[in-house]
Amino acid sequence: MIDDFWRMVWQENVDKIVMLTNLIEITTVKCLQYWPEMDQTCSFGGIDISVTGVEELSDYEIRTLIAKKAKSESRRIQQYHFKAWPDNDVPDNGWCLVEFLNTVETHTTNGPIIVHCSAGARLLHLTTW
Repeated sequence: MIDDFWRMVWQENVDKIVMLTNLIEITTVKCLQYWPEMDQTCSFGGIDISVTGVEELSDYEIRTLIAKKAKSESRRIQQYHFKAWPDNDVPDNGWCLVEFLNTVETHTTNGPIIVHCSAGARLLHLTTW
């Protein structure tokens, strides 16, 4: 499944991923970690993925990922990981979502955006949302 995810990212030329879930919530796995740890590289579906930077904020993280397919150019992908969304509920304060959305929107994109929660992924072809 992770291989298919990265093949879709490559095929659709995605440069922005918005993740609206935590990996584990209340001892239940909600999402597999589809990226490696900082300064490591993993190969998924013939695409090498590495993390070159992580900006940790109070409610979310921004990861800079590099995707490289053999004998192809490398691509920079920003992953916006919102961590303050409680399982089966909504955040207590909507301002954290407004701040997160503003951060996501301030970075321009050249391709579709992938938005996913724990229930699945949606490929959005949007310049702004």
